[in-house]
Amino acid sequence: PDFADQERVFAYLYLETSDVSTQTAEDFRDRLREEWDVELATMIPYTLDPARLQEQATTIVAALKEAGVTSIVFAGDPIAPRDFTLAATDQEYFPEWILSGTVLVDTNAFARTYDQEQWRNAFGMSNTPVPIDRRQSGFFFLYEWFNGEEPPAGDTIGILWQPALAFALLQGNGPDLTPENYTAAMLG
Repeated sequence: PDFADQERVFAYLYLETSDVSTQTAEDFRDRLREEWDVELATMIPYTLDPARLQEQATTIVAALKEAGVTSIVFAGDPIAPRDFTLAATDQEYFPEWILSGTVLVDTNAFARTYDQEQWRNAFGMSNTPVPIDRRQSGFFFLYEWFNGEEPPAGDTIGILWQPALAFALLQGNGPDLTPENYTAAMLG
């Protein structure tokens, strides 16, 4: 069915890893209700268990379809959408997939494994940075600006920068290493 002319019915599909993920989901539900007057039709957790993921996906998609959900807010890992989208197409169910910004779900490497008939209805937030020419910004740029030449190991400068920063902070901290002094060196 085409949901374009229907009022949206939202569900929250999330990866449950602990009590913290459950509490975070409940907080999200409450915030939607209190701040934006959005009611979730259902909240459905899943577990990242490759042996059971296909079975979970079939059951969960059937429940979402039965609840009349038009828009699924997805907060999970980048592997599960493959099984969820395949199950949805198998059940002739084509909701919107709203990405919540969880890591790697929006990358080509994983998205190519998702059912493309489903994924054409996917949109949302991304944490993936926009590619920028390393000569214009970042560690490579800073090294070249400071030293007047390209880094001798241009492909690893981003990795090397982190230990260099930690050592600079330790040096700035002085002989009395405490969390407070380290924070002061970092922010000062």
